Amino acid sequence: MSVPKGHWFHYVSVAGNLHPLESLVVYALGLGIWMAPPELKTLFYTNCWVQAALFLPFVQLPVALTGHMAYVDIAWPSGLVAIALVAFLNGSGFWPRRWLMSACYLLHGGRMALGALVMFGQSTNFTYRFAEDLPRYRYAKHKWSQIDGMPESHWWLKMQQETLGQGFSNSVLLCVPAFLTVSNPAEGLHLLEWMGLGIWLGGWMFESAADLQKISFMEEQQRLRREGLNPGSPATLGLAPCDRYFLWTLCRHPNYFGEWTAWLGLAIAALPSLTSEPLQGHVLARLVYLLAILLIPRLLYDCLVHWTGAGPAEHFSVKKRPNYMVYQKEVRCFFPFHVPLVDHHQQEGWPSFEVS
Repeated sequence: MSVPKGHWFHYVSVAGNLHPLESLVVYALGLGIWMAPPELKTLFYTNCWVQAALFLPFVQLPVALTGHMAYVDIAWPSGLVAIALVAFLNGSGFWPRRWLMSACYLLHGGRMALGALVMFGQSTNFTYRFAEDLPRYRYAKHKWSQIDGMPESHWWLKMQQETLGQGFSNSVLLCVPAFLTVSNPAEGLHLLEWMGLGIWLGGWMFESAADLQKISFMEEQQRLRREGLNPGSPATLGLAPCDRYFLWTLCRHPNYFGEWTAWLGLAIAALPSLTSEPLQGHVLARLVYLLAILLIPRLLYDCLVHWTGAGPAEHFSVKKRPNYMVYQKEVRCFFPFHVPLVDHHQQEGWPSFEVS
């Protein structure tokens, strides 16, 4: 069931294409903070204060003053770094588990936060004052008014809800694997923990390699333009003659697939801690945390495909690159391999089909 065009639920809906009930479940995860057993309360409460201290002055206020949402691209990964520090400093579980999980979050968020600080800094002479918002957020505004049928005059309110929602996800959802595992006192690591950490490492490396290939492609295109060797239409990464960047021939967004895979690994690594000593006797809390773990890959998939990832990027690529629709038709959108019963969005002009 999709939310009808012009319906009030668009004001509170989560991500890009979730079922309304899924959005309500995300909000209900806030109960996990209130139900937290003593060993986890300090972790959750400290993290909530840190995320608020990060998002309110450095995201919500600039968004209100400038009308640009790009600031959240710095704050969200910085919030993951904060989760790593809170988990490491306050976790009381088995120390190798605490070190490993905290390191995963630190590397995961730190790479993106540093990259955003440098990229946005260089593009604005380190003033962080943007002439226009990022394409993904310009698309979000387009979707709000043209696709969802909501009043454009209320876009300022939706901007606050969408950016604050990323801080909320750091507070009640994405922190759950970290806080469960660093509170688990059981000695030795479970097979699922090793498996999850291995999947995280593979996904993180895959994402990093895809980003490096993208940077190399962009530097190559800039060099060709300077030398006057590329006067034609903009090239498409992953499509001939730029198909030597092989990860981008497997799917149109290998960096997003790597990001999703990494989060899938963190979710799997957290499963054994649902039965750890701190959660004994806390049946409802355990259920909430299980829902959070199950929702992580679902929400991240929706985010990376429909909300701030593939869809918004391709909305502009279709218009900017005449051959991009060939790329759409030939290459899967998200998964680098065929997954049955999954829409791989190989339709020309996806997501909005505005190809004129």
